[in-house]
Amino acid sequence: TNFESISRIMAMMKKVKKYIDYALSLVSKAIREKKYRNENSTLKYLFYPCKNSKDMVVVFSACTRVGIPARYNYIRTLDSIEVNRLYILDDEGDDQRGSYYLGQYPEFYTEKAVIELITKVTDKYSFENLYFAGSSKGGWSALNIAASMEGRVKAVIIGAPQYKLGQYLQAPANMTTLNFVKGFLHDDEIVIDELDNHIRNKIRGLHNTKVYLHYSKQEHTYDEHIIYLLNDLKQITSVDENIANYSDHQDVSLYFPKYLKETVNMLIKR
Repeated sequence: TNFESISRIMAMMKKVKKYIDYALSLVSKAIREKKYRNENSTLKYLFYPCKNSKDMVVVFSACTRVGIPARYNYIRTLDSIEVNRLYILDDEGDDQRGSYYLGQYPEFYTEKAVIELITKVTDKYSFENLYFAGSSKGGWSALNIAASMEGRVKAVIIGAPQYKLGQYLQAPANMTTLNFVKGFLHDDEIVIDELDNHIRNKIRGLHNTKVYLHYSKQEHTYDEHIIYLLNDLKQITSVDENIANYSDHQDVSLYFPKYLKETVNMLIKR
């Protein structure tokens, strides 16, 4: 039908735009990328200052497909918005696909380094409002770091995040990440339980943070993670839900950018 043909064309156009955005992000990375080092960790990041703004959006990277190193996300999506932007890359591990910004159990040194970096940039420029964003792995990470910073983050804008991380990382495609995070000589069940409850154990740190949550009820993340996350979040904070209609988790990258851009625009104009 004509409707189906139009839908296919629109989906193809979104995918082409995604590849263009990736190519442009590589150029930006080569020019702008910097490193933050502390005694345990080295973080790569991009910072786009905006002298007319006292707000900053921190964007966390999503998980790539097996065999593809981590990459920055949503650079072009937010490029036209007058707001300071900090993109932090999560490329740890043997496959460079990241550790969910945690580092290794039990110290989780990367998590601490991320908080240090965000705090240093915020204090240097005296930013007044912090907003975190990300999809899938980036969504989990945005929630986790925001909860760790206990009320310093005004809002998080996230798409189809995991919640029970230990269960998720047991999938064959994610075992390299799990093995890196748990390190050597640690009991799998203990680490998996810790990861499953890592955000839940500190979720009250989000009590002053509004959550803008995009998801689809038709993809597996909803039944496995989102329903539990929503139940816990709604007990402590306000949640704006943006519900789309797709069955493949990877399609969050096609639907989330519009919601992210609209939400950031709305937040900084308040």
